[in-house]
Amino acid sequence: MPTEEQTRQIWTNAPTNSLAMIFKGSFNDFWIKQKKELEGVTISMQKNDEGEIKLIGITNGYGISAFFIARNLFNKFKYYRFLREEADSVDEFIAETALIISEIRRKELVWSKVYKDLEKLWQIQEVTTEQASKKGQSDAHNYQVLSNELKAQKNSSDNQSEGSTVIRKGTNIAPLGKIISACSALEIDFPKYYKRLWRLFDTYASPTLEFVIDPITGRRKWVSEEEYEEIVAPEKKKDKLKDTDPWPLLEEYGRTKDRAKYLEALKIYHSLNEKEHDKLPDTSNRKPRIANRVKIGEGLIKAYETMRPLPSLAEFDEEIKDIIGFKEVFVAIRKWLKGWHQFEKYKHTGRVKPPRQLMIALLGSPGLGKSYIADIIAKVLRRGFGQIPLNGKDKSEQIFGSNMSNPGSDPGEIVKVLSRLKDQTGVIFFDEIEKAGLEVKKAIGNPTDRTQNFMFKDDFYDFPTPLDQVIFICALNYAEQLPDFVYERFDIKYTVKPYSYSQRIEIAKQLLKDGLQDLDFLIQQVLHKTWEELYQQLNQEALLKKTLTKTYSIRGLKDNIQGNLLETLKTEFLDEDDLKPLPSDLINHNWGFSDHEDLDLGDRDRKRASCPYAKDKSQPHRKITDAVPLGFIPAKCECFVNNLDKVPGWKENMGTN
Repeated sequence: MPTEEQTRQIWTNAPTNSLAMIFKGSFNDFWIKQKKELEGVTISMQKNDEGEIKLIGITNGYGISAFFIARNLFNKFKYYRFLREEADSVDEFIAETALIISEIRRKELVWSKVYKDLEKLWQIQEVTTEQASKKGQSDAHNYQVLSNELKAQKNSSDNQSEGSTVIRKGTNIAPLGKIISACSALEIDFPKYYKRLWRLFDTYASPTLEFVIDPITGRRKWVSEEEYEEIVAPEKKKDKLKDTDPWPLLEEYGRTKDRAKYLEALKIYHSLNEKEHDKLPDTSNRKPRIANRVKIGEGLIKAYETMRPLPSLAEFDEEIKDIIGFKEVFVAIRKWLKGWHQFEKYKHTGRVKPPRQLMIALLGSPGLGKSYIADIIAKVLRRGFGQIPLNGKDKSEQIFGSNMSNPGSDPGEIVKVLSRLKDQTGVIFFDEIEKAGLEVKKAIGNPTDRTQNFMFKDDFYDFPTPLDQVIFICALNYAEQLPDFVYERFDIKYTVKPYSYSQRIEIAKQLLKDGLQDLDFLIQQVLHKTWEELYQQLNQEALLKKTLTKTYSIRGLKDNIQGNLLETLKTEFLDEDDLKPLPSDLINHNWGFSDHEDLDLGDRDRKRASCPYAKDKSQPHRKITDAVPLGFIPAKCECFVNNLDKVPGWKENMGTN
């Protein structure tokens, strides 16, 4: 406990609505008021005329345990600050503690009565036979006649008159068992009550003073919150902000779109979240949610402190020159990039506007490389890349987050991505949007609305997050899978086409090069040659053709190069413990290549029936003139081998089978 001098010093610094200030006589003053509350709620046990036990209110006897519980609670929280009105909070605190203490007292009184009854029940009573007969024959079973030997001993010791027989009252066990069973629920679990009282207090009180160990004296001393942070957790010391209200600054940002004002408001809001987190007790179920909000805020502050520069046009051209395919989409992006550099050059005049926010919709069947394109776009523009999978998502909380008042709530994916990337200009890629629910698809219309996305608000973070510098890309199979008002916001609409034959061979070569470079150490160690020399041996079109699959995508090609050819090379021909020479016929060696084929199994959503060839390859492919089941639309099948014209160069180099 602090000395009187320490207590006076604490009073000069402590808030006026702490228990230490309100009850300057310490616990004694507090107990005087606490007793008054208790006097009206403690009870006594009495029997009515029918012999039933009744609980009767009394005006004294608050119980010895009440004193110790109240003192422990007062000492724990007397240097805490009440957040509500002084009188109301103290009265509520006292009333609630009195209620719990009185509950304990009621159990004490019940047990006290039980113990007294048990003593009487077990008490041995000695009577003479004449006295017993006066009790009546109905009570005969309650008496046990002593044996002759015991009677003799007893009569001799008590100098009983001759002819007088002593009997002893016994015990009826049945009522005793009922009493014990009925009172088993009256166990007093004092730790449970302490926890309840602490939770009660923590709901409307927060710490203002803390204990630390004085490094000079080695004793415990009281310090303020700020001093505690400097002594115990200097890494958590917060910047002192002159203005503690972010909303005026936010309103100014809304009028001027001045990013500096927004950043200042964001830092203030983040500081408020940090302070709330530090004040909440560990038992609070709100604390983990505030911690999540603080984590999000840390990433957002870094995101809005800087804006990554875009590459020059020459740098952009250099980045994309070796990329296979997708030339049309890069032409459109280059045009947008040129507009940005023009704006940067003349923005000081105030007469040149920046280009529209870049939003790209990638259409095409699964496996054509839409995710790959989105990732490449982020790399060539030097932006962070965040992918939001929407397969099976059907709630708008995926975009907006959920209200933090609900336990288990979580931020939306957009705010999560920006915080993780720490980049306000990052690329956000909505993947497999066609497999999301309608509610999610409509929700995407909010962050992609250029007129108001500079004030996008996540329900969990509960503070605006500008998205007007974000690059949005979405991937879907068909345009009608997005609501029109959302789809039209994606200015660049690019249909991803299958790679041509020559492009597939080039991709196979690049995959082979990359894989051999990773195996360079083993190649030199075992084969005593460089990876480039081995590449020259394997770089044969006849071999690479065998890695191609009859699919619109190149997933099968990647699997054949990375999972079959390179893996077989490593395990069979680069193992010193089981060394084998390279096969003389590299082309016809069994590398384990798969020959997957795309078959048209139908699409019920688009009312396209399956192709007979897909089920039985002896059957012909479906033609547009063929009959289809009721409710389906006549259409040519989409089996790969029946649409070879979609892959330029395949027929000429791979044949028609």
